[in-house]
Amino acid sequence: GGATSPFAWVTGETFSYTNWMSGQPDNAGEDALAWQFNGLWHDVTSTVSSVFYVIEFDIDCPQPEVAVVLEGAKDVTCDGNADDAFGTAKLEDMYSGECAILRTRATNNGESIAKGVLMSYTVPQYATYKTGTLQYDGAARTDAADTDNGKYDATTKKVQFSAGDLDVGAVSPDAQFSVVID
Repeated sequence: GGATSPFAWVTGETFSYTNWMSGQPDNAGEDALAWQFNGLWHDVTSTVSSVFYVIEFDIDCPQPEVAVVLEGAKDVTCDGNADDAFGTAKLEDMYSGECAILRTRATNNGESIAKGVLMSYTVPQYATYKTGTLQYDGAARTDAADTDNGKYDATTKKVQFSAGDLDVGAVSPDAQFSVVID
């Protein structure tokens, strides 16, 4: 589409991108847009065969929408067992030497599958990750970036869990780890 071209989408909208070859469109009674092997466009009659055409399709492409929840609970004795209900502990309200267990999960609230969901948390500067506390669905995970779905990177202070693909409405298993307030 454009000022020198009768071409537009079937909706009447003009093109936001064009790639006409030099001298095209020449509007010589032609009613279709053809795409050449070099990627350039030219106008042709719609009865021409053996050419590539640009066709507009109106489709509805639903998107995934993933929500991640992070909640904490105090672990007074630092033994890996929550002493309070999850959702009650805020790290910024805790004192030096106290431990907390942080738990996270992801939910796909969208309209299509969420591929490769990665839950990630950066441990704040006033806390230290407690080595060996990664768990996913109640099972221990190693801190190393290896074949299991959890890891801790000491350089970036980042804890990560891969939840894989989540179907519409699916909730990942709980992932958890512990930190100590510095």
